[in-house]
Amino acid sequence: MEKNNYKIKVNMIMEYTHPEIKKLEDSLIINFKNDDTITKLIKDKIFNLENKENILKEEHKIIVDNFDTYGEWEKQKIMVINEETLKTISNNKQINVQDSIKIKIGSGDKEKLVECTCIKKEKGHIILDFNHPLAGKQFNLSFNVLEIIKDK
Repeated sequence: MEKNNYKIKVNMIMEYTHPEIKKLEDSLIINFKNDDTITKLIKDKIFNLENKENILKEEHKIIVDNFDTYGEWEKQKIMVINEETLKTISNNKQINVQDSIKIKIGSGDKEKLVECTCIKKEKGHIILDFNHPLAGKQFNLSFNVLEIIKDK
């Protein structure tokens, strides 16, 4: 089996160790040519199996560390903004705690949308977290390989 010449169809369950994050279950096709962390972890798990005949029979489990996927939670990505300023940059949208919002930063060619989460509102100020919502959180990944597809 040449590592990058395959796709696999999997049924995958991601269970987060964080109590507020729901278990995610999905069936999808993973192309081994992709370079994302989850694909790398699944590919390594499959190609390191001693008994390749059991690829389709066994449930495979991986503990995924936060650093491998969404990075560490970083304090410097927390920002306090005046509520009036936030209204201006969010087109007067009402923002509540736990809302995920996109804010335009920069200007001209360097303008981009950045996603953040409102974590607290107090006395005319709002506290935003620009960390990925899953940063610093570990999860367990279980998957069953449903089909191995030879890539053309």
